[in-house]
Order: sequence, then structure tokens, then C-alpha cells
Amino acid sequence: MNYNFNKKRNLKVQFFLRGADICTNPLQNLVIYCQLELEGLKRDTPFSTNLKVPLCYWWTHKGIKQSFGKWINDDYYLSDNLNRNLQQVERKLMDISDLMPLKYTYDEITYNLIKNHFDPNKGESKDLKDIKSEKRFFDVMEEMKNYKTRKKQLKKETLKTYITRINNLTEYFKSIKKLDIKISEINRKVIDNFEFWMIESLNEEGENRFCRNYINKHITLIRQVLDFALDQQYIKFMPIGKLNLEYDQEKPPNYLLPFQRNLIESCKVPRLEKARDIAIFLMNTGFSYIDYENLKSKHLIGEGFKVQRHKTSVFSLPPLFPKAKNIIEKYGGIENLPRPDGADLNKELKYLGEFCGLTEQTIGFELKISDFRETFCSMLENELMFGERPLMAAMGHKNPKQLRSYSRMMPQRVLYELKKQQEQMKMLGMVNL
Repeated sequence: MNYNFNKKRNLKVQFFLRGADICTNPLQNLVIYCQLELEGLKRDTPFSTNLKVPLCYWWTHKGIKQSFGKWINDDYYLSDNLNRNLQQVERKLMDISDLMPLKYTYDEITYNLIKNHFDPNKGESKDLKDIKSEKRFFDVMEEMKNYKTRKKQLKKETLKTYITRINNLTEYFKSIKKLDIKISEINRKVIDNFEFWMIESLNEEGENRFCRNYINKHITLIRQVLDFALDQQYIKFMPIGKLNLEYDQEKPPNYLLPFQRNLIESCKVPRLEKARDIAIFLMNTGFSYIDYENLKSKHLIGEGFKVQRHKTSVFSLPPLFPKAKNIIEKYGGIENLPRPDGADLNKELKYLGEFCGLTEQTIGFELKISDFRETFCSMLENELMFGERPLMAAMGHKNPKQLRSYSRMMPQRVLYELKKQQEQMKMLGMVNL
């Protein structure tokens, strides 16, 4: 789709006395006229300001040079009032010229269009005053981000996601030359056009840049900005209804089974030793990498950890399993654990997976840091038969629904629950079905 947006033209405002060239009486009152000149266009037909001044008090009379912001000589008793009125006229016309491209996005800006919004006695029209005072969408979004940071103590990682989505929104509105879009101009059509842009955006390999769920997060952010604007009374009503977003089905968590974990533990390649040790430690603690990077000896209490998660501030309470304890002892304490950059570690883990035969062709995914937290959760649920509450405590979750993103239910856990149910029925004297 091709957009034909107005190019902003610089406006020049000039004042002169009508009939000054033929007037022979220096004390005669002459009407002050205004003439507009838009960049690249011929001068407009002058119009009256309804202000009068004697010819002899006009600065340019007899070649006298005009002072900045003054057209009438200070000797005239009404000079201050008249100069102030002319300054207001000039300023209002300049403001209207600046606002025209925002209001009339697709229409050609003409002299008549500017003058139709100007009254020398009243100033600019009401609709342009509203535009001038109205907040931009991106200003409201920035205000909301700052508000959430102060009010809700948003974490650094959450702010990064905000910034990434704001950058994508900026890229789109910049592409259609509407970075100055007002908050009241955001409606369902604007959101739909942005959604189509994200769907159709391709990377250098010709693949889609954004998945369905990631697109929905941007649309949800726009809705949040509108909700914030409504709360702050920047808009009078919600311009969109229910979003009814459809999400792609989430992939099941990646779960390294016991024999696959053994392949990693038995890797003897010196170059991959640190990556292997980190993988073993994370598989047996379930820490996210940011929590692993911030882990200290004070977080180890007896036979378990107590760590306030960086992302949510909820405490996670994983037990200290022997394999994690061995890694700590190997490096002489928690503070000495290797902590490479996350991107570098993911590259090393990919090489580790290839050496151990754990590739996308064999297990359906390439090894990466997040796989170990998912493996830990699935291990507790399917191998150690943790109940829901202990599992939530070990993972640092408050909502049991969050476990679904980290744990993959296996058949042995279903059989375990069935067997436990049958034993309970026997104890109660019920018939075993």
C-alpha cells in the first residue's frame, strides 16, 4: 500500500500597511495586512488583520529598519498593544501551519485551509486547539512505561521486552510516516494495519519475522496504552472492543530423559567442560540463567536453596541434589561457578549437543539454556513424583498454570497417580475397578 503523506512546508508570515506606497499623509491610519508564503509556493493573497496604525509609526516607513518582533515604533502610544497582537497573529498562524499535516494527513495543505482555521479575533479553531493539546501515542506509551516502572517495580528484563515492542511499533509508524499519531487516532483499523504489517514482514532469508503469539503481545501492548490513556483521561472512551486474539498452540516443554542427561554428564571434551558443568548444575536446580548468574553462597541454606527470582521476586526453593553439590565442590564454592555470557553459552551448548548426539534430528530441539529449567521441572514431576505445591515452591511459581510451560506430563506419572488412587480406594474399602 502506498501512502501519500503531506510534506511539511515552512511558513513565512509578513505584515505590511495597505496603501502605504500612495499615502501622502504620515498621520493617516492605515490597515495592517498579513501575507502568507509557504515554502515552494507563490505568496498568498493578503488579508486584513483589522488593526490600524498611523503611517509614520510603521517601522519600515522611510526605510527605517524593523526591530525583531516589533512592527510599530515605540513612539506610538499603542505600540505595545499592537505589536503584541501582531506577535499573537504570527504565532497562531505558525502553530496552525505545523498542525495541518497532522489533521489533514492526505489532503493538500493550502493557504485557504490555513486561513479557514484562523480568526484574527479568536485565534485558531477549536478542533486545532484540541490537536495541539492532545498527547501523542508514543508519549503516552513512554509515560505508561515510566509509571509501571515506578508503581509496579518492573524488572530490567521486563523493560527490555517493552523497549523491543516499542521499537517494532516505531518501525511501523515510521514506515507510514505517522510517528506523531495522536492517542485518539488509534482505532481498530490502525491496529489491523499494524497486525498485517507484522504478518507480512520477512527477514533476509524470506521467513516471517514475527510469530502469531509475538504479534499478539504487541497488540496487547497497544490495548494497555489505550487503557492507561483512558485512566489518565487522555481519551474519553475506549476506541476498540474485545480483541479476541487467537494464539498458536505452545510447544511442549523440552524434557531431557535420564539416558539423555547421562550422555551430557559423560562428555569428556575439555573445551566443553564448563558448558557441561553448567548444564548439570541447571538440570539439578532449575534456576533461570539470570538467577544462576546472581547466585551466592548465602542462598544455600542447609540442604536446599532459597533464591528470590529476579524476574518475579518470588522465592524458589529447589533442594540441593548430589550432582549440583558436586559441581559446587568442584569449583570451590558457588561464587566460583563459571558464568559465561548467555549467548556464548548457548553456542557451546549447541556444540555439546552435537557431540552427545542430542540434536534436533534426534530429540526434536537443539540444546539451549532454557531446556534445563524445563528438564528440572519435568524430572521432579515425572521421576520424583513431586506434588503440585512442592513443585511450585521448587520452581518459584505462584500459579499452578505456570507449571504447564515447564513440565511435560509423562505416562509414568499418569500410572503413578492411578496406582495411588487405587491404593486409597482399597484403604477406604471401596471396590477396585
